[in-house]
Amino acid sequence: MTTYAPQPARPSGTRPRRLWLIIAAIVVATLVGGASGWLIGSASSGSANSASTPTAPAPAGGLGAPHGPKVIRNGVPSGYTHDQAGAANAAVNAVQVQTAVAHGNADGAETASTWIAASADAHARAALSAATGAPGDDQTSKTPVTTRVTSFAGSATTVEVWIVAVGSSAGIGGGVTTSQTWSTQTYTLNWEKDDWKVVSFRTKNGPQPGDGQSSTGSSVPPLTNGLYTVFIN
Repeated sequence: MTTYAPQPARPSGTRPRRLWLIIAAIVVATLVGGASGWLIGSASSGSANSASTPTAPAPAGGLGAPHGPKVIRNGVPSGYTHDQAGAANAAVNAVQVQTAVAHGNADGAETASTWIAASADAHARAALSAATGAPGDDQTSKTPVTTRVTSFAGSATTVEVWIVAVGSSAGIGGGVTTSQTWSTQTYTLNWEKDDWKVVSFRTKNGPQPGDGQSSTGSSVPPLTNGLYTVFIN
């Protein structure tokens, strides 16, 4: 007769405890794996989206504005589209070029060759070629506010630019005084050498903000949405 030695008794609660440890390990492994998969999936998805999303090409020229200017060379902007929006942008920048030339912030020779039309009058030639700014505290800054193209014939156009000018000058007895004026400059531009050139411009006072009409009877031009100006310094 075969006899078996009695097996030692297992400590109470060992099997349930081991079972729970195994279950806990499985749960932790599942959670860690799921989290890793989510992270990897998110990164892969982001990489895939980045790879599938086309990158816009860099604009041609230095600025790449839709209607110009394309470049600024020696403080002088140039390169406008042959349409009304390009003509309006050119007129806006012509205002700023005059101020830049006057204060020596733009090269006069570069401005003359870039902006002056073959048929330009003497006033336009002088304003767009020579520095005339006063030294010291006497300074003027002009900011175009809105534009209006009053005529467009393809090779010639007329653009009105409503402008606010802020000036500062040495005050009597010391200090600096400031002033603000509103005016309208009307530009005649010709399309020459694949760009807009200034033939002439004239300036009149007003209208003032809040006035329906200026003293000269000129109505306020409608505001141009999305008007961009170029800072030249």
